[in-house]
Amino acid sequence: MIRFSKMAVLLTLFTLLWSNTLNSQTGFIMGDNGTLFRTSDGGLNWAVIQSGTTKTLWNSFFINQQMGWIAGGSYTGTSIIIKTTDGGLSWNPQYAGSNGWMTGMFFLNTQTGFGVGSGGTVVKTTNSGLNWGTLNIGAGITLFETIGFSDSLNGWISGWEGKLYKTTNGGNNWTSIVSGTSSNLYTSFIQPSGTAWFSGSNGILIRTSNAGINWSIIPTGATVEFFSLIFYANQGWLCGNGGSMLHSTDFGNTWTGQFVSTNVRLETVDFINANTGWVVGGFGGTVIFKTTNAGTNWVQQTINTTQKLYSVNFLKPPIGIQQISGTVPRSFELYQNFPNPFNPLTKFRFDVPNTNGAKGNFIIKIFSEIGEELETVVNGELSPGKYEADWDGSRYGSGVYFCRMTGGDLSKTIRMTLIK
Repeated sequence: MIRFSKMAVLLTLFTLLWSNTLNSQTGFIMGDNGTLFRTSDGGLNWAVIQSGTTKTLWNSFFINQQMGWIAGGSYTGTSIIIKTTDGGLSWNPQYAGSNGWMTGMFFLNTQTGFGVGSGGTVVKTTNSGLNWGTLNIGAGITLFETIGFSDSLNGWISGWEGKLYKTTNGGNNWTSIVSGTSSNLYTSFIQPSGTAWFSGSNGILIRTSNAGINWSIIPTGATVEFFSLIFYANQGWLCGNGGSMLHSTDFGNTWTGQFVSTNVRLETVDFINANTGWVVGGFGGTVIFKTTNAGTNWVQQTINTTQKLYSVNFLKPPIGIQQISGTVPRSFELYQNFPNPFNPLTKFRFDVPNTNGAKGNFIIKIFSEIGEELETVVNGELSPGKYEADWDGSRYGSGVYFCRMTGGDLSKTIRMTLIK
């Protein structure tokens, strides 16, 4: 699970290396003056964690449930990156830069990662953050907010004044993309399929489904600044100034308001499933709210701090996939989806066998009847066990679809029927 700056959330199913030692009950809240809280019981209790810094902590990124990074800094001072290898119990400094603050992070694997921030800053590591080098992508002093990848090659950087940059070779080179807006792009959501959303000032929400060739402006009915965007299956949430919260039930095509009892600017919203989520607020006050009914009701929570809060991040396996049994299967298997026919949600189960005691890389993709690749549902290392995954076909028409699972030199395919 991937989280970006105080103003951005990005989520992907790409290269997640989850262990079984933690689960979606583990989360973090961070903010001013090195403020860092950790929960291991789904937010019932929050423990103070020593971050080792007094700088503002803006965002976090976990490549697995043990290894993660937090980036931050100050408006006029230096930026910082800290790292954990024990699930967030302890943190060590890794990087200190001279250009203000670091706002967005993304790691392709445990070794290769990127950070972006103010002053057009883009940094890269190839040794898990031990060393960071600066990349010049020709952006001048643009204030960058987010960085994210849909796969190992294709990624995005967003920033102020509608600035967008794209890579198609794993971050080695970046090209300026015309976004069609001059609004600041604070937050993003990027899918493995290549569909990407960016939102920010003036209530802007733009979407591309063809890697940035064409853009659609999605009406939100709002003019406020949006600082965080997240989707879970077909549901989405946007939050921002004045306690604003919007909700979508059709994968971002239409949005309606939700009531959160605050005028504080809402910085980050995060969900661990389609119903349970949190949102935190910073400028103008210190607030944290939780919902257990998809945002129909937001209930204020108590946390022992008066510091401004900028990010909330719960650790969880890829959205739409869960391990249902630790029993080690004897063989590689993909079972028929259920229900079938379906409209628009369906589930399928699959078995990951023992690969000589090591995790194996497994890919599950959805194809149209004519063989066109539509989505990547799973792409990462999985421990041996039995799993269940979801697929939402709400954006596609009635017809026959195929689900293919590959692992090493093995492959299984099932036929699915969507009827609307």
